[in-house]
Amino acid sequence: MVFSLETTVSQTAESILVDVSLPTGVSAKNADMYCTDVHVKLSITDSGRSYLAIVDFAESVDESTCSARVKPSITGKGKVLAISVKKINPGVIWEPILFKASKLDLINRRKQAEERYSANEAQRAKDREAAAKQAKDNETAFQRSEAERQRKDVEQKKKAEMEKAHAAMEAMAQAEAAAKAAREEERKEQAKSNVIAQMADSSSIQASEQAPVPAIPAVRPTMVARTTFKSKGIVRNKQEVTN
Repeated sequence: MVFSLETTVSQTAESILVDVSLPTGVSAKNADMYCTDVHVKLSITDSGRSYLAIVDFAESVDESTCSARVKPSITGKGKVLAISVKKINPGVIWEPILFKASKLDLINRRKQAEERYSANEAQRAKDREAAAKQAKDNETAFQRSEAERQRKDVEQKKKAEMEKAHAAMEAMAQAEAAAKAAREEERKEQAKSNVIAQMADSSSIQASEQAPVPAIPAVRPTMVARTTFKSKGIVRNKQEVTN
């Protein structure tokens, strides 16, 4: 046996509001809600008992906006499952809110709505799949772009490091060349100084060798008569040379 659930329907300029009173002890966790563009169906099975509520709207709603939440009853007793769904054409107050027709017409209307719902759900599934694929493609493209950017960054960093190292090596080579040139210039200057010094020494020696030897003053001998003697009737004078 299926028990009917008590419902209260109201509206705003934007939405249709359906409050479904939950029987005492019945949990909304066991509720199954089905919403089309012209009706909402709520079924609950709890503790072996089945409950059902169907509300037929006078105009069309956007079933994709249908939502439900549990709230306390305005009487303070029990709880209410509050269902809200937005109108297709907001800003219009419906008069009446509910669709009234024969049972057969209601069944046919609901069936057509369910077919539209199935078609719409299939389209929404395709749209979700396409959106997921697009998101995946975008993510893949982003990852590729990011990988390419990182690769270029690494290459540019390596290039900059190589250029820096090359510049450092070039500067070192130039410094070594400059130091070598300075040492060579210093060596040449030293060799030149040595040559000049050697030339100066040679000139001094040559000049010394070519200088005239100082003349030694001639000493004229002094004849000094020391002794006069006679020998065999001959008188001779012995002379002594003194300087």
